[in-house]
Amino acid sequence: MAQSGYTPISLYHTSTPGAQPAAGDLVSGELALNTADGKLFYKNALTNAVTNLAGLSGYSGYSGYSGGTGTNGTSGYSGYSGYSGTNGSGANIVNDVATATNEYPLFSSVITGSPVSFYTSSPNYLYKPSTGELQAPEVIANNGLLLNSSAVASNYTVATGNNALSVGPVTVNSGISVTVTSGQRWVIL
Repeated sequence: MAQSGYTPISLYHTSTPGAQPAAGDLVSGELALNTADGKLFYKNALTNAVTNLAGLSGYSGYSGYSGGTGTNGTSGYSGYSGYSGTNGSGANIVNDVATATNEYPLFSSVITGSPVSFYTSSPNYLYKPSTGELQAPEVIANNGLLLNSSAVASNYTVATGNNALSVGPVTVNSGISVTVTSGQRWVIL
């Protein structure tokens, strides 16, 4: 209810159950509310997609998490990997090993249970749960050591545009192969 003498702020909104704004309906950072479903949407500046920020039906993480009413961003949280939940007031930490797209890692206030706060990373720090790949523009080992295993235990291809470095001796386990794409290098020091 607006106080006398003040103008209320109104979001882009609808009262049609199940309705979600299209990307063309919102500018980056604008919020939209579905008053019938209790869902809050925003337009993601990186993907230009409309994302369900919160809702009464619950959270569902990026590409592969579900909770509440949908998966892969169709309903619930279409935002951050690493959690799913059952309501808009909290989230549960889960272990994702299936998502095959790069995600923004989340940092939470706890390592198990229901975190109180989430802190997001940036496009400079990405993680792909299905492969375990971590991307960063540089790695700083504060203790002065970068470690690698002394055995290659699974097949690996050094793809075009990449090179590999290992400190040896390094053994390639029986039945395992390392493929180095033409024009690339694998150097063992």
